[in-house]
Amino acid sequence: MIRLAGMEIELSNLIGRKADLRTAGDLSRYFREEVIAEAVVQYVKP
Repeated sequence: MIRLAGMEIELSNLIGRKADLRTAGDLSRYFREEVIAEAVVQYVKP
């Protein structure tokens, strides 16, 4: 989780506003499946 927090800070600095990064397990069970179904991959490390 420490690496995720570091990525949040770095991304926030890059885009100039607060970024929240969450894993599927962090999401509420009430809307987790909907979020996962609508998620779009933005970057894949080559």
